[in-house]
Parts: sequence; structure tokens; C-alpha cells
Amino acid sequence: MHLAMLPIARRSPVLLTASWSLAMTHLGLLGARAGSIGPASALSMLRANLPARRWGLPLAVATDVADGWLARRTAPTAFGAYADPLADVTFWTRHVWARERSFTLRAAATGLWLLPVLAIAAAYFIGGRTVDYPRPLVARRLSACLQLLLALRGLKSRK
Repeated sequence: MHLAMLPIARRSPVLLTASWSLAMTHLGLLGARAGSIGPASALSMLRANLPARRWGLPLAVATDVADGWLARRTAPTAFGAYADPLADVTFWTRHVWARERSFTLRAAATGLWLLPVLAIAAAYFIGGRTVDYPRPLVARRLSACLQLLLALRGLKSRK
């Protein structure tokens, strides 16, 4: 799957390699479904590797909606539970820092998405054990609203 994404990642093969490495090191989260990551997780991984371009915005929103719909209708995996929010963090943080002019929206994206990931990673290395990714409902709703706002602003801009 990552090889198939190489043509759209021609400017960032390092990021694609990092995505592949993260996916490979977390395949144990698939549990009994170790033969396949499944279509929902595949869409999440695609979203994480989309370039921060104008056409990537509707595709990111569409893959987020589609992977959620698929995950609810199939057997969800722990891999997918990790992949979905990390795909959001990866795509939307890259988008906001590459294309968004508003410092307030950049700060909101960093605070809402990136800081929890960094805190969890630090707790993991300091404590030496896996820490669950906290996803309170209010944070998920705020994240969805911010993603839609950024998508609409990005599609409206001429940049």
C-alpha cells in the first residue's frame, strides 16, 4: 500500500517511509486479523499520507467519513483505533502548517492534535509502557469541527 502511495508522495518519501515504519511496528494491534489491516485502516493510512494540497482536503474529509463508516460495519481493530486519530493528526497538522495563514488556527491545531500525541509518546518512553490515546467525546467533536473549518477555508482560498 505504501508503494502505491509513492507517486503522490514524490516530495516527501521520508514521511512515507516514516508512515510505513509506524505501520509495521504496530501490526500486532490487529489481533486475530493479522492477515490484513482492513479497508478502514487502509483509508486512514491513505489519509495520513495525502499531500497538503487543495485537492487533498476533500479527499481527507471523505476518507475520514468512509473509514469511520467502514469501521462501524466491520470488526474494528486496535490498529484502526490508533491509525484513525494519528492519520488526522498527521494530515491536518501538516496541512495547517503548510497552508493556513491564521496563527490562531495553527495554534488550535497544534494544541488539539499534536500536543496530546507528544505527551503520550513522552509518557510511553518515560514509563516504559503503552499509554492509551485519550479520545474524550468533546475532543473528537472539536477536532471534527476544526477539520471542517480548515477544509472549507482551504477550498475557499486561491493559494
